[in-house]
Amino acid sequence: TSRKVLTAVAGLSAALGLSITAEGIETEEQARQLSDLGCARGQGFLFSRPVPASQIVQTFNEPSSKDQKSAAVA
Repeated sequence: TSRKVLTAVAGLSAALGLSITAEGIETEEQARQLSDLGCARGQGFLFSRPVPASQIVQTFNEPSSKDQKSAAVA
């Protein structure tokens, strides 16, 4: 049933010309499924643990194996 809800939301957003951002992505499989539904943006522990606002720029500027994985999944 979750997939049906996600499919409906993705279809509605596409019909309205809106983009969606998925929250709570924890596995590569979840990221793949969301990508297959047309969701191009997401956040969650798969990509990064929470960081303080003061460290966001530093976190995104530091290359890591996790960054490479995120780019490959998205």
